[in-house]
Amino acid sequence: MREKLADLCHRQWSGWMEYLFGKCAKNDDGTMTIPKWAVDRWSRQASTDYAHLSKEEQDSDRDEADRFITLVAEAHPQADNKQSTPLPVCECGEWERGGGVYCPSCGGLRPE
Repeated sequence: MREKLADLCHRQWSGWMEYLFGKCAKNDDGTMTIPKWAVDRWSRQASTDYAHLSKEEQDSDRDEADRFITLVAEAHPQADNKQSTPLPVCECGEWERGGGVYCPSCGGLRPE
């Protein structure tokens, strides 16, 4: 599960970088210049809480969240919905080995 989520994170980051670079002007020295409209927009979005984003911006973030939900649902079919269904808690105890939020063995959440 950890590797699948890491792969998704990388693909999301990589896609964003391709988009960002596609909007920039390439300078002779190899650097990129982000256009002012993009700096203004992305600065506003970065400093705005999710709850205060526009409906379209929230929908875009939901689309990204849905990709994570799909991966988790594949590992935990009972969590296959987009509501607030709690994920199972790790019962195998292996989460301590990974030190993260999710167990590297069963994909369950770290017990609180």
